[in-house]
Amino acid sequence: MSADLCTCTSEKVLQYLQEMAEKCGVTDLTDPKLADFITENDALSRVRDEFYYPKCGTLPEADLSLCDPESDSIYMCGNSLGLMPKATERIMMEQLDKWAKMGVFGHRSGELPWAFCDEHALEGVAQLVGAKPEEVALCNGLTVNIHVLLVRNISIS
Repeated sequence: MSADLCTCTSEKVLQYLQEMAEKCGVTDLTDPKLADFITENDALSRVRDEFYYPKCGTLPEADLSLCDPESDSIYMCGNSLGLMPKATERIMMEQLDKWAKMGVFGHRSGELPWAFCDEHALEGVAQLVGAKPEEVALCNGLTVNIHVLLVRNISIS
């Protein structure tokens, strides 16, 4: 199924679940054993440990009568601010330390110069989208880019 993720249909999902249930030895697709089996056999399940999950008790809208305040939340907001990668804290502290020690010179000097920091990720992003590094660019978020486009192309009289 992994090769078909971009063309996933409910029929394909059902077929995948039925195949996994057969391998797991269960008949009920809602059996928790099946969920555990799928997680254990998912090549990407280890990636989960690379992120911080907000605890239910720290979320302002969580109904604490339904969950343990100390348990990880089920976080399904990935469109604007996804989960924080654990590596982010270390990387940001390195850059704050660089700022403290180098000031403005951090833009063009030291490890990962800020003015060129996008270049550090180009190869990985290119691989992710199936392109060559010279065919991709990293830039601002969508809202900023739309405003830049409007400012450049609209004349107000």
